[in-house]
Amino acid sequence: MQIGELAKKTNCTVQTIRLYERSGLLKKPPRSSGNYRTYNGAALERLIFIRQCRALGITIKEIALLLRQRETPKDNCDGVSKLISKHLSNVQRKINELQELQITLKRLSNECPGNNTVQTCGIFNKLEAN
Repeated sequence: MQIGELAKKTNCTVQTIRLYERSGLLKKPPRSSGNYRTYNGAALERLIFIRQCRALGITIKEIALLLRQRETPKDNCDGVSKLISKHLSNVQRKINELQELQITLKRLSNECPGNNTVQTCGIFNKLEAN
């Protein structure tokens, strides 16, 4: 399959596929006699794996590590587990930060019911306070 078809099957842009090739996540594909990149099923599976990792917030560098580990299926997977645990901790931290932000915004929202003038708006008063 050509790059456009691969992009369509994986809901990925052609530019992103080329980025993954440049970064080494995807192997450079052979070219047809017309000089088009030709991808096989293995490239499709690898790109799906990469896309799923990216959707989970895993970095390109981390994906490269996972792909190397994937090539040694009998090795211990402790590193993979630690990587996912690290991401889970980061997500929990972000959730906590967002909950704190939500509380702050609710308090701020309660400062002005919306029918005041800008001059007497409690939100502005709070934002301008030291």
